[in-house]
Amino acid sequence: MASIKENTPFANALLELGQEDGKEQEYLEELLKVQKVMEDQPDLVSFLRYPAIGKQEKTKLMESIFKEDLDPRVMQFIKVLCMHRKAADLPEIAQAYEQLYDQVQGIERVHVFSASALSNTQIEKLKKKLEDQLHHSIRMEVTVDPSLIAGLKIRTENAIMDNSIKGRLDTMKDQLMKAEG
Repeated sequence: MASIKENTPFANALLELGQEDGKEQEYLEELLKVQKVMEDQPDLVSFLRYPAIGKQEKTKLMESIFKEDLDPRVMQFIKVLCMHRKAADLPEIAQAYEQLYDQVQGIERVHVFSASALSNTQIEKLKKKLEDQLHHSIRMEVTVDPSLIAGLKIRTENAIMDNSIKGRLDTMKDQLMKAEG
């Protein structure tokens, strides 16, 4: 499995085509659908990685799965990946595309860690508040981390805001250790 960084040139090629076509967001959504299918079907990835299976067979399988659901340009992109034995890397290519898309669109990635699950309403309110504070759009990922005890920890590209009980306890511990030393 190649890294996201190694697959950035492929993602960039599709993004440039998407920009030419005015469909960069549509292409992102389609790549994310392909990524989800591949994550849900690990046998598909194994099939695409298996060297004894020819490029044509891999291309036919990908067409049979995705042709009806994808823009012809995205389907052609997947065919090219099959011919270059890169189709198994589609999940990483989708992630690279999303990162490039976010950069072009000025969208900041924010990761929120919460001690307990947040409701959709809480997530939307938090997203709006963060967008207002950061002064631009964000793509927010939320992860439940019970070790925080209570509260939130928010990581942006340039900062970490820790308003969790665990964070406060860690700060108090550090202050006590400094006072002793």
